Amino acid sequence: MIFTEEFVASAKLFVALGLSILIYMADGINLSQLAPFFPNEAELNKGVSELLVGAITGCFDFSMLFFSILLPFVVKPEWNKLLFFSGALLGALFNMVFGLVDVINSSQWFASLSFICRLFMGLGGALVWGTGIPLLTSIAPEYAGRVTSLAESAIGFGLAIGPPLGSAMYSLGGYELPFLTSGAIELVLALLVFYALPNGPADEDNEKKSLLDKKTDGDGEEAEPMLKKTDESFQNESPEIPSTFRAALDFLAIRGIWVYSVFLILLGVPLALLDVALSPYLLEQFDIEGDFSGWYFLAAGAFYAVCSQFVGWATDKGFAAHSFFWLSNMLIIVTGMYSLPLLMPFLENKYYVVFVLALNGIAMSGTFVPIYLILQEIAQKGGYSHDLENLQLVVGFWVTFTLSAGRILGSVVFGGLIYPAIEFEMTFLSVCGCLIVGSVCSNGYLLFSGNYRKMYYTEE
Repeated sequence: MIFTEEFVASAKLFVALGLSILIYMADGINLSQLAPFFPNEAELNKGVSELLVGAITGCFDFSMLFFSILLPFVVKPEWNKLLFFSGALLGALFNMVFGLVDVINSSQWFASLSFICRLFMGLGGALVWGTGIPLLTSIAPEYAGRVTSLAESAIGFGLAIGPPLGSAMYSLGGYELPFLTSGAIELVLALLVFYALPNGPADEDNEKKSLLDKKTDGDGEEAEPMLKKTDESFQNESPEIPSTFRAALDFLAIRGIWVYSVFLILLGVPLALLDVALSPYLLEQFDIEGDFSGWYFLAAGAFYAVCSQFVGWATDKGFAAHSFFWLSNMLIIVTGMYSLPLLMPFLENKYYVVFVLALNGIAMSGTFVPIYLILQEIAQKGGYSHDLENLQLVVGFWVTFTLSAGRILGSVVFGGLIYPAIEFEMTFLSVCGCLIVGSVCSNGYLLFSGNYRKMYYTEE
């Protein structure tokens, strides 16, 4: 079992956690379901260029990039619940509107309105992904790694079922049906989550039941939880400057954060490139239409969802840095495997593509789950002097920022510019080279800075 009897005793928090995880899954579906049919629909039926298709796909991530770097300077940890709900609501509503723009025949208006919808969906994604992990891990800090892995697994599962679900809905009801269906589901989930989630640390039920607020030391006396420790100098800071603003500045001033984050930015590149390039590649090479190509995405997402649970367990046991180090290097090898048919033409078949996608999912599981804890440890070791509650919020938005930056590179630069020029295999070979450079920076920093070690969310 993932959780102990002590945790599941709080039914309200357990339901709230489950509903919040479903929000992540819905977001994953909304992000990935367009991949099998949108590129072909936009290019063939609306006359939108490949570059614009990549830009529309990356517009979501551009919006997330902008807001994930802006929001840490203006929000507060006490707003997490409201921001999480608002993000889910925005994502649901504009996902449905995105499906309705298909009624417009003009390619210019279709592209313009698609941009606007994806911009607001990106804002919703930034709010959900930036506040979600800090919000959910505060419910059960001792199981933060497994809670994080559940959220990442939900995204992975959503990414996995999104393309085949989108393909099936597209076959049944055309362009509009996938977006209207998934948007309506997320809308219902958002309303339920807003009701189920505790209002914050001061909420009476949370005070009685949450592991965050009730923790005892070795003598059976109630102890102050680690995630509420606050530096005295922070308490005496000028009230005119928001606490999260100071925490964000302190976090960004640490050089190790920037060095380690080089690989984090590149992690989003192969994900976004697959969204843009895999469906056209399958159509061109194997004559696989969009209504079936979605099942190929299932291989990566399903293995990611399953393996994330093991990485979450390893993270709670202190092996966050080790998981990231080895599986990020595995990702480099797997990314290079997309290019092997250039040297061995007999590998140019659809079964090999499924095999590589499955390995891709396994490798990805060890990169996203542990990075929250690793960034937190790098910040604390690098001189971060404020409270952990604000640090978790800043880390959440920073992870969203790096993922968005990588997805923009993947969809616009590699998917929109490089892929049309040098084809599928050579594009992934160039991505592999970038990942090698990123690994030298990030994993090299872990080794030489002393952060390749056991680390925990809570004191041992």
